[in-house]
Amino acid sequence: MDAPRPSPELPMSGWHSEPSYVAWVRARQQQARRRAALLSTLVAHADPSEAADNHGQAVAWAEQHAQAKRLHDSAMAQLRHG
Repeated sequence: MDAPRPSPELPMSGWHSEPSYVAWVRARQQQARRRAALLSTLVAHADPSEAADNHGQAVAWAEQHAQAKRLHDSAMAQLRHG
C-alpha cells in the first residue's frame, strides 16, 4: 500500500515566507520527488544481470586508470631525464 503523500503546501510563517527560502524548499521537494521516482523505477525493474555489468565496468575503469597512471609516470620520467 502506498504511503500518504505530504501536502505540497509549505508553512508560511516568519522567516519561512522569504522568497529565497520558499524557492529552496520547493527545489528540494522537487529533487526528493525525482529521486524517489528514480529509485522506485530502479527497484521495480531490477535486472539480475546488472551485477556482471557493474563488475565489468569496474574492471574496465581500473584498467583505464592504470593505463593513465602509467602514461603519467612515463611522461614525468621523460621530463626529469630530458
